[in-house]
Amino acid sequence: MTLPSKIYEASLRLITPHPASAHPNEQSTHRSTFPGRVVHSREYRRATDYAGKTVLVIGSFSSGSDIARLVAGLNVSHYNPDGSPLNGHTPPLPYTKVYQSTTGTTNKANVEDPSTAWWPYIHKLPMIHHFEPASDAHPRGRIHFKGDPPAHVPVDDVDVIIFCTGYNNALPFAKAEDYPWKEHRVLEQSIRAEERQGGDEWEAGGLRGLYMRGLDPMLVFLENDRSIAFVGLRESRSRSPSTELTDPAYSIVPFPFSEVQARLVAYHWSNLITLPKLLSPPLNKYNKYFDPITRTTPGLPNGTSPDGVAPDLAGSNEAVAKVRFSLANRREFVFPHPYEWEYCDYVFDLLRPAERADVPPSWRGVEEWRRAKRGDEGLRKRTLGY
Repeated sequence: MTLPSKIYEASLRLITPHPASAHPNEQSTHRSTFPGRVVHSREYRRATDYAGKTVLVIGSFSSGSDIARLVAGLNVSHYNPDGSPLNGHTPPLPYTKVYQSTTGTTNKANVEDPSTAWWPYIHKLPMIHHFEPASDAHPRGRIHFKGDPPAHVPVDDVDVIIFCTGYNNALPFAKAEDYPWKEHRVLEQSIRAEERQGGDEWEAGGLRGLYMRGLDPMLVFLENDRSIAFVGLRESRSRSPSTELTDPAYSIVPFPFSEVQARLVAYHWSNLITLPKLLSPPLNKYNKYFDPITRTTPGLPNGTSPDGVAPDLAGSNEAVAKVRFSLANRREFVFPHPYEWEYCDYVFDLLRPAERADVPPSWRGVEEWRRAKRGDEGLRKRTLGY
């Protein structure tokens, strides 16, 4: 059977890199010696899956704060912080012990508040130094912590570790030796074969990393090639006069922003608009994590190299406290409030010549109520209680 052939004017690829779990360095921590269960926050489903266990949550930003709060919250109204039942009653679930290992920094939306009901049930720990293998004396092994002398005695009762350590961007189909990725290395690392076992071996050799590079000024199209587009690559953060590098505030609302970028790509690819040869979005003057002139991250020792790879901060608590490694790498992709709206307004201006009369107002610009609510840093606390 001979299939009919067709000649196409262009091949268009709209790409959203999928998240690949990021874990601490295996060789330096000996994590594989831990005999219990190890999961990443992307695998978390519900707190009751961990009822009755001793859980170590690693990380203190969005996923780490939320998961520690939810799992520790199983004990609220049923147990005292030491694990004894309240008022002698028989609780519906067994006591769940929760450790949380952090750098000491957190995000403003999840600022630690001792007055919250779950606070007494979370045992704070410093950063992990290494894992000790299981033995007759310690059948669940021991976990040691950083510090000289160590800031905490080792713990030996952990059943489950939940890594809330963020994500790498991954393009498993984009092999480093193939066109156009050979000429446009948009991610700095490659997926190793040993990272993809159990059915995902085909992903080996694909690109992965924290920092997307080689994109146009809109951070959407591949540089010098608008037939390839990446949508939704940004970190969104609230801004206030009190916000410093040590306390960035998360406030991520990814889907409306991604829809705006997707419309820009769709209008361009369908020839509804003619984009200028050089796109010039507004200057992101709110971003404290990237200087576009020096291409470095202020406050980070030794800066960052032009390819976006930050120095190894594993042994420097002081450096980690100044600026998070992931932010140093994502750099110009940090969109603090209100830059998100300035960027979107620029995109809406590009789309306006092609807008039909029946397009609803919400598709013509950023609604005023959305601007007001995103600028209200106390909204989440008042609404959700944390």
